[in-house]
Amino acid sequence: MGLLLTLLLTTYFAPAAPPPSEPVAWLDKMTFDTGDIPYGEDYEHVFTFRNTTPDSLLVDNVRVGCGCTASDWLETPVAPGEVGEIRVTYDALSRGYFRKYVKVYFVGHRGGHKLWLEGYVE
Repeated sequence: MGLLLTLLLTTYFAPAAPPPSEPVAWLDKMTFDTGDIPYGEDYEHVFTFRNTTPDSLLVDNVRVGCGCTASDWLETPVAPGEVGEIRVTYDALSRGYFRKYVKVYFVGHRGGHKLWLEGYVE
């Protein structure tokens, strides 16, 4: 009787498997070098990620580091194992080297993922 009770309690109160520490695997480098880009033209790069969780994943928000950077993403869930994307646009209105970031947040996951664009405006 004691062994059966121990097994039942152990099974009932056993911790659930922890979620993955990162909800996504980025399929590209998290820092993208644009190289030289022309002054006055927008530059767009698409960062792609794979959902590594057992559930659908939704991008909650993408915060830009400055007004010269914009982001866009689909507001539809990404199924487990499927690929999603974040579009980042930089407006090249300042000459010289730049390094700008966006921070991506996912629903139900703490912390953000910083993605960087860097390059040189001619």
